[in-house]
Amino acid sequence: MYSTKNLIVRTAFSVLFLALPALESHVLAQSLGNAGTIEGTVTDPSGAAVGNAVITVRNPVSGYRQSLNSDAAGAFRVLNIPPASYHMEATAPGFAVYSQDITIRSSIPIQVKAVLALAGTSTEVTVEAVGQHLVETDPTAHVDVDR
Repeated sequence: MYSTKNLIVRTAFSVLFLALPALESHVLAQSLGNAGTIEGTVTDPSGAAVGNAVITVRNPVSGYRQSLNSDAAGAFRVLNIPPASYHMEATAPGFAVYSQDITIRSSIPIQVKAVLALAGTSTEVTVEAVGQHLVETDPTAHVDVDR
């Protein structure tokens, strides 16, 4: 009924048909290459979680930028970051900005514990004045008399 050649061809197609989904998932799993992950927590100086803090990861050279908010427990996870050097900032109202430089080299997640310092008060003083001419234009010896 079936020749040996037909049986071999049908078997090969069956194996290929069954192997395609496995190959496809392997290819999809590898499609991110060495994209990295930054994960961690945002806390205040006492160790309490800071929820809804804004986490920003950026690379000024490439223009790459990704932002997200920490959850109620202060946890965050920034995914699919291409290998490069980045500047990470964590900000929340009432706290000073936390910043750290991070280099992504592999797909191994980088752990960050961002401790936000309490925001201090700052005072800005602007001094503006107009002065008189300070250079004497009279080359002779003289005495200046004021009122």
